[in-house]
Amino acid sequence: STWVLWGRRAAARGRLPALAVGLVLCLLSYVLAMLVTDLGIMFSIIGATGSTALCYLLPGAFYLQMTREAGLLEKDLEQGVLNLPAVSACRFGARVLLFVGVCMMILANTVIIAGSAGVFT
Repeated sequence: STWVLWGRRAAARGRLPALAVGLVLCLLSYVLAMLVTDLGIMFSIIGATGSTALCYLLPGAFYLQMTREAGLLEKDLEQGVLNLPAVSACRFGARVLLFVGVCMMILANTVIIAGSAGVFT
């Protein structure tokens, strides 16, 4: 997983980036658990964030990182195996997927938090 996030240089950095990400996630979870009194709100936030990440953010990020890092474009273009417009369209689609995922995550969590604050009542 650290290879996808930070590329091939992740091994050179050691375990510090992975530990830092884990620590930040644990601290954010703890702060959120202390602030929220209703478990239904927690499940809503976790569902909105996790499902959006799994469906929209991670596939686009993985595709962009793997095609960039592995050098697939250059190798396949040299061999004449790859069609450049098709790859460009796929990379554009991955970027659109990332953008839509970020927008949906922000919108979903905003609606959940506003609903719990009583904005819609």
